[in-house]
Amino acid sequence: CYRHPDRRAGVICQRCDRPICPSCMHQASVGFHCPECARTGRQKVVTARSLVTRPVVTTALVAANLAIFVADMVAGGGTGNRLGGWADEGALYGPAVAAGDWWRPITAGFLHVNLVHVGFNMFLLWQLGRLLEPAVKRWGFAALYGMSVLGGSFLTLVLDNDVPTIGASGGVFGLMGAAFVAMRSRGSNSRRCSRRG
Repeated sequence: CYRHPDRRAGVICQRCDRPICPSCMHQASVGFHCPECARTGRQKVVTARSLVTRPVVTTALVAANLAIFVADMVAGGGTGNRLGGWADEGALYGPAVAAGDWWRPITAGFLHVNLVHVGFNMFLLWQLGRLLEPAVKRWGFAALYGMSVLGGSFLTLVLDNDVPTIGASGGVFGLMGAAFVAMRSRGSNSRRCSRRG
């Protein structure tokens, strides 16, 4: 024993690895501790709840989209299925982008036509964000969403650049693709089905 050299040590301290005799052992949740380690206090306990990462970026993106939608409606923006308000200046429209409106591929991802449009996109963004943000961390998720919005805008400009387009669908579809790739890399097969024969 490190405190009693004349006594035989039965175990070692789980914290500091010093040999300790039965009279120096202090019961711990895992093994035994020496008197010094036992005096320093309780070990930090890591629970499953403390490991959960809150989807801060996801929450901020959903809040920003909803705030912009409400502000656009209050300012007299489009209702129903027509564009108007801020969408006139922020919608993705090929000729306007070619004329120098460089912000349109970004702003189009934060504008929505109606409540169903914003509601569905924000529901999917919330679900996918809760899945992906803890896995890729906050800055990674923000970069992934930004690249998805820009990638969706680029694809829209390539396929049909003469139609004004708004919505977070490009970003959401990019997140769906990332979730699919992540599940496949972890061994999940969404197309797997059981057959009885």
